[in-house]
Amino acid sequence: MKNILLAINAEKLIISDIDFGCYLAKMSGSRLTGVFLENQLFSETPTLKTVVGIPYVEAIVASDLPDYHEKLTVFDENVRIFNEICTRCGVQHSVHLDKATPMHEIISESRFGDLLIINPAINFDDASDDDYSNFTTDVLANSECPVLVAPVKFEGIDEIVFTYDGGAAEAFAIRQFANIFPELDEEKISVVQVNKQDGSGDEHNLKQYLCMHYTNVSFHQLNGNPNQELFKFLFQRKNALVVIGAYSRSKISRNFFPSAADRLIKSLSIPVFIAHY
Repeated sequence: MKNILLAINAEKLIISDIDFGCYLAKMSGSRLTGVFLENQLFSETPTLKTVVGIPYVEAIVASDLPDYHEKLTVFDENVRIFNEICTRCGVQHSVHLDKATPMHEIISESRFGDLLIINPAINFDDASDDDYSNFTTDVLANSECPVLVAPVKFEGIDEIVFTYDGGAAEAFAIRQFANIFPELDEEKISVVQVNKQDGSGDEHNLKQYLCMHYTNVSFHQLNGNPNQELFKFLFQRKNALVVIGAYSRSKISRNFFPSAADRLIKSLSIPVFIAHY
């Protein structure tokens, strides 16, 4: 059984993310783990700290904050809703309550996850209302398991688009996706190559590999700016899921840079699967 993690802001539950997670977990027979993240500034008990080598006790605790009990009520209700939806969908599930720094907590969780689902807008800054948060970009760059960015609106998967430029990062992402979701073997597969050079890459090996996992595979050769051409190709697709290689700039494949993933996430409501190599 695989473990699919769903990153959740404990204060701001997004029902569509749970529905998306349940869809994938049920399809793949996986457990859905709701990782409830809370940016708790103070510990729940007095804590011994040190400043310039001098120890002192931090006497302010979380329960001293004026909105502590109201937030606790919201957290409990959000956990109840998560459990209720998963039960209704027939999905095995569990809950992790993480109260330390959200970034540290979610990266630690990803170390033992098979897949992490994240909403592009998730953040822990009350002043931020960006559709694509800095928190998400940091998670994409540092996650220790593949990440699937959830769409704003999900209506199913009719096509899977693999980006491929002959590099190891893209090939690794394709293999990761195939291993996590073997149930999608009958979906339409489109392999997108931009500015392909004759005789470059291991196209024969790729075709052979994909035919072992999928029944309907086609290749599409595009010319021009890789990021722009990929965007135009996906803009014409409905209910597509795109698979891209490593996100961090130091590891990204030659053609598809982080800006490609950024633009897709910001502009198109489609799931984006990203795996590090």
